[in-house]
Amino acid sequence: MGAKARPNFERGYKRSKLVYGIGVNDADYSITKCKVYKRWCGILRRCSDITIRKSYYEGCTLDPKWISFLNFKAWAELNSLSDSLVVDKDILVSGNKIYGPDTCCVVPQYVNNSISCIRKSVGDYPVGVFWSSHLKTRPFESMINTCTGRVRLGRFSSPEEAHKAWQEAKVSVIEDIIKRYSKEPDFNSKVAERLQDRVEAIKADINTNTLTKEMRNGCKFKAVCSR
Repeated sequence: MGAKARPNFERGYKRSKLVYGIGVNDADYSITKCKVYKRWCGILRRCSDITIRKSYYEGCTLDPKWISFLNFKAWAELNSLSDSLVVDKDILVSGNKIYGPDTCCVVPQYVNNSISCIRKSVGDYPVGVFWSSHLKTRPFESMINTCTGRVRLGRFSSPEEAHKAWQEAKVSVIEDIIKRYSKEPDFNSKVAERLQDRVEAIKADINTNTLTKEMRNGCKFKAVCSR
């Protein structure tokens, strides 16, 4: 279970040491220039800051194991966390809301981007679909996130058509990313397996005319459509 409440002070934690109301800076050195400490603070903020939690990270919690900064630091070092890598909570466990050593992994930014959704599309339309009010014909646009940024896939007459274009493009994007990621020095086979699972799931959605749900917990659209 994730930790929403403050740490148990009976275990020796002091209120003055709490970071973002949750974490404990138990480092025995100055953390002023510590990049790992900044990463840890970013995670704490996502789990505690009201402004953030009301948006994309709403409902995120912290695993008790990461209340301690030194515990997070040990995990980061074990997983070779560096400037070119990010901590991802969505790949290993789809829809995950807990930041912790058993649910998170370290991956290159482009792998993290491969599972991200375009947040504007969440709501009335399927993932990757936008409605342009100023367009009288083919008012639905489809977009996708790739390694190099956002790509427009075209304009369509219906949200279902636009979403299918997104699904087909998403399969291609993730397959290319798996190939690229397999050559990384810090390649994690579990991450590759989960990405491949994602490819197979989207292919199944295409074959059954089902709208795809994104992996991240902020993207909740899922329905059956007729084309």
